[in-house]
Amino acid sequence: MCRNIFALQQTLTNITMTRELALDHARHYFELFFLSPEEILNGIVEKGPEFSELEYMNALQLLNRSQAHRDLGSVAVHLERLEMSFRPLSDDYVAVATIPADVAPISIPSPAIQRLLAKREQDHNSTLDFVSTTCKRVNIQIDHELEREAEKLQEGLTTIKKKIENGSRVVLKSEDDELGALSVDVFQTVWRIVQNCNNSRLELIDGFYDVVKRLERQRSKSFKVVLNEGYKKMGQISFLLPYDLLDYFEHEITKINEITMNNYYYYSRVHTDLKTQAQDEVRFLALDLMDAKDRYRVAAKKLKVREVMDSQLHKRCDFIGCPKEHLQEVDMGDNSFGSMPIHSADVELWSRQIKVCTRWRWCTSSTGSSTT
Repeated sequence: MCRNIFALQQTLTNITMTRELALDHARHYFELFFLSPEEILNGIVEKGPEFSELEYMNALQLLNRSQAHRDLGSVAVHLERLEMSFRPLSDDYVAVATIPADVAPISIPSPAIQRLLAKREQDHNSTLDFVSTTCKRVNIQIDHELEREAEKLQEGLTTIKKKIENGSRVVLKSEDDELGALSVDVFQTVWRIVQNCNNSRLELIDGFYDVVKRLERQRSKSFKVVLNEGYKKMGQISFLLPYDLLDYFEHEITKINEITMNNYYYYSRVHTDLKTQAQDEVRFLALDLMDAKDRYRVAAKKLKVREVMDSQLHKRCDFIGCPKEHLQEVDMGDNSFGSMPIHSADVELWSRQIKVCTRWRWCTSSTGSSTT
């Protein structure tokens, strides 16, 4: 491996014309595996550490696993000496450091090592509590912001719905007589109000969707920052083996990604459902407006017919010299003419029938007067 690194370094040097210091660092690290654990620890004491504590720890563990007969007691002593080289000496570390190297290992750790392992476990659990508490605090903060955005969306949608109802009430809630007196431009005005309000509602829904996605990205990013900080602290504590520690945090990051994708899915569902509901309300309202417009046409024709008949009644009263109430009795009392005419042909027919009836009643009343 060292020869490969050296050959790779020469090749890169010929290409870039500069020496790759990172490859020197890697080559020196692999040269540690030619030394014994005692030589590595003595080199740290004499020359100072060239690599991090975690890198030395991995090297010592790998050297122990590569031996034919593994000695767990000796590797524990080497790891304790390594930790003593990187941390200020305490009474426990001094006690461990004074143990001769040729002492036979025992199956039960010494009280100093037990206290050291207990302190590591305590620091490890404290870091786990820190990660859990910080993630919960971030989660609560993001949830509160999501609730505020949802309340804003609900208030905005309620306001827009009231505007639509107020704008369409003049058409949808009017009686036939009131509807016939309106102008045909009222329907265009109402539909324009509905369209503008619906566009505002769709923009509000899209804005809410963008905000919740941004908050979800912020939540995921905050979680990963906390986990990264916890990973660094636990790596320094060294309660778990490096690959166990890495496996733990990879599992946590996978869970965070699954939760984030699940939240994105439900946000998309809410966004789609809200827009679909808004479009459905507009469609139903358009059908109601079309029905109201049909009622308006009928009511307008009836109103026009009444105006024509009122004008003819005034003319008849002036012509025959009888009270208008008598002619109104013909319209209201005698229902032989059927329902109110709608078309112009019906109006003419009704007008001729009124003329005949009016003359007949006038003649009848004149004959009765003469006979009397």
